[in-house]
Amino acid sequence: MSRQSITAGLFAVLVFVASPVLAARPNLTGKWSLDKSKSQGVAPVISEQIMTITQAEEQINVENNLVINQVKQTISDSYTPNGQEVEFTWKRPNGSEGAGKRTAKWSADGKAMEVTQEALFDSPPGPVTWQSQQKWTLSDDGKTLTVETTLNILPFTTLPLKSVFVKQ
Repeated sequence: MSRQSITAGLFAVLVFVASPVLAARPNLTGKWSLDKSKSQGVAPVISEQIMTITQAEEQINVENNLVINQVKQTISDSYTPNGQEVEFTWKRPNGSEGAGKRTAKWSADGKAMEVTQEALFDSPPGPVTWQSQQKWTLSDDGKTLTVETTLNILPFTTLPLKSVFVKQ
């Protein structure tokens, strides 16, 4: 057997083995409704959250429609899960914004999006740094999206959050 045949055979095996991992990335596209009964740490002032996600290749766009204290708000965001750090504006429901950096990537098994972000906000006592680590996981049946977050508001507190969304 020639060296070229062996190389071609090994390449074909590698592509065959790697294909399921590449195909395993979830498609988060859809309209998602927050299920507060299954979520943990959701602020009680949030009475409703509908998240609309559009995903194309390495771009995930998110539009959050929230009802907070009976006031409707929309917060738009985007993620590029390629592992590269990008600058972004972190928008909070209270209207404040912080300049920050974000890294989004697919997990090693390709089944979840992992996001690390940090932003600096101005506050009455002075600048406050917000950091978060998130893991976005789609259920095997594609009907439930879970976003697990560890939010660090430095130097004040760390909050674990779990938001469970049901596909509409």
